[in-house]
Amino acid sequence: MFGLLIELTGELLVTGVGSAIRRLYSRTWLSRNLFIGRDLQSNYHQLLHSHFKFYRALPAQSQKLFRRRIRVFVKGRKFHGRGGLIVTEEMKVLLSATAVKITFGLDHFVFDTFNNIFIYPEVYYSKNTGNMHKGETHPVGAVVFSWKDFLQGIENEEDNLNLGLHEFSHAFVLELKNGNIPDEVLTEHFLELKTVIFKPEVRKLVVEHGYLRAYAEENYMEFFAVCIESYFETPDQFAAQMPVVYRQFCKMLNQDTHQLYLRAQRTS
Repeated sequence: MFGLLIELTGELLVTGVGSAIRRLYSRTWLSRNLFIGRDLQSNYHQLLHSHFKFYRALPAQSQKLFRRRIRVFVKGRKFHGRGGLIVTEEMKVLLSATAVKITFGLDHFVFDTFNNIFIYPEVYYSKNTGNMHKGETHPVGAVVFSWKDFLQGIENEEDNLNLGLHEFSHAFVLELKNGNIPDEVLTEHFLELKTVIFKPEVRKLVVEHGYLRAYAEENYMEFFAVCIESYFETPDQFAAQMPVVYRQFCKMLNQDTHQLYLRAQRTS
């Protein structure tokens, strides 16, 4: 009976039903790990294990929930191939996994507004800007990628250059700004982060340390996206060089990638 209760709880948390249960377990270890549902996506395991150190660092039960969240994310999106590209299941999984990483500490893990993903073979011409692009995020609900550049981003997980994380970070911020993520704690920490980022001492760190690439100085959206790339790729350096900002990201996303990777190293 207890096992059945746990299974049902997991189902409710993942599918977005059962608000009372979500309120009880929201933003806790339980809301991400108390889950014993059917593993319909075990075939994703090797692909994810090969491409994402974040996935490799997760406990087995959390990996199972991660795979299920990918399935939910994929089902809610339309993937469009452009420039002769044929969209494959692997493309859908890798792109979706990148988005799910950002929201894995949250109960609301899909970007409801951004239900169209366009994929070009490589750098493409954008009619919106009149320039060549590797990726774009449109407020109307579309995220666009150069597949070649997306792959380069996930192949090197320590250079803080990750096109997928960068563009999905823009989508995440836009969802927050438009009030499409029903999480009051997340919204509160997001607003606190904006305050922290604009403190003179933090801006000085950005300029002088050179840990975050210069693109972070463009505007708040780019600062956030560059931070997300670093948060998942080199969190040890992020935590050491910009501890105040790093801690605020941990509170907002309800996860700590630095500690996650350290635990994985100790148990490997």
